[in-house]
Amino acid sequence: MVVWQNSFDGEPLTLVSEDLGGAGSSGDWGNPIVNLRNSADVSHVRYGDRAYGGRASLMLGADDAFSGNHGDVQLTEPLGEWSLSFYLFRTGDGWVRFLQDGRVNVSDLYLDYATNAHFVGWDELDSAATDQMHDRWVRCEASQGADEVTWRFWWTDPDSTGEPDYEITVESTSTSGYLFVQGGGSEAEHPPAYIDQIRVDEGEWLGPWPTHQTFAAQADLGLTSSAQIRRVGRTDASADLPLDAASQITRHATVDATGEVGGLGAGAQIRRGGRFTAGASLPLIAAAEMRSQFRPTFPPRLTTELYLGGEWVDISGDVRAEEPVQITRGRADEASQADPSSCSLTLDNRGGKYSPHNPLSPYYGQLGKNTPVRVRVGPLPEEGAMVLADSFDRTVTGGWG
Repeated sequence: MVVWQNSFDGEPLTLVSEDLGGAGSSGDWGNPIVNLRNSADVSHVRYGDRAYGGRASLMLGADDAFSGNHGDVQLTEPLGEWSLSFYLFRTGDGWVRFLQDGRVNVSDLYLDYATNAHFVGWDELDSAATDQMHDRWVRCEASQGADEVTWRFWWTDPDSTGEPDYEITVESTSTSGYLFVQGGGSEAEHPPAYIDQIRVDEGEWLGPWPTHQTFAAQADLGLTSSAQIRRVGRTDASADLPLDAASQITRHATVDATGEVGGLGAGAQIRRGGRFTAGASLPLIAAAEMRSQFRPTFPPRLTTELYLGGEWVDISGDVRAEEPVQITRGRADEASQADPSSCSLTLDNRGGKYSPHNPLSPYYGQLGKNTPVRVRVGPLPEEGAMVLADSFDRTVTGGWG
């Protein structure tokens, strides 16, 4: 059971908590933080201008912060056995640390890219893994049991429910203590750390942050007048909306139904944010489910692919996030004809994977001139979805085709 969670979706670059208990505090986005540790100034703890999901994150450190540059936040009250899940973005300098009070250098995660020190407790992380864990979003999960703690990391697909990209287990006896996070750097030139969508449980692995909230009824649930299902799961009811069996209403508007979705009567509307307004009745029978297909992020997550061996191969994990992807196409001003399109990006090729003449590359013999590449934001259209195409097979004189 989740005992603490927060999406930190406040206004980017505003303070997370001038008043821990007042309006506008972190409690607007989940469970509020407990306190700022070590007399940390509030200027060190803000809503971030970078997010994995939603509009913001927890940002530790800031270029214009004073008295050093790191934030230090107590998240929970004391726990014994615990587990947690969060998304982390770290750039090439600075540091971040996630730990339990009283367990420094025992069960804590410590990543310091300025000094190249990466540990869980006293056990050093594999450098091949930590090389992949900066300049991108990484999902981090931990579980503290009776005698050991395990940390897992997903960077190839941070929302994966499969095996992690890296895992480490160390000896650590459970004890009572609150969880806190700190980081950002000790100098103004060190960039901040971004932590998003934090959840804490009492020992069970949590998995990715859910992309929807679920409202379910096992029997009949009559809602009269207008029913609204909000993001945090609160329902205000005033029309006739019977829900039978195991109906699920989730966040967006693609519908899969294993049973029958009944008729929408008298001006019933389904809107993107999950609001349902019914002038008559909306019966949902069997197991109707609407689920999110795409979760926007800021900055947008890019997918980069090469066409190799007859299929598109995702190489997004090797595209350096600190360098922008630049795409140019079309005709320059006053040019007589369009220039060839171009795409410029920076790849991590330290292992020689993208060197055409490297026989140890998994792509040896497939890379060369005219290798197709594509860059996109968001998912590809679902199979069978309507696609508009123009064959440009007509001729029009003095008008539009």
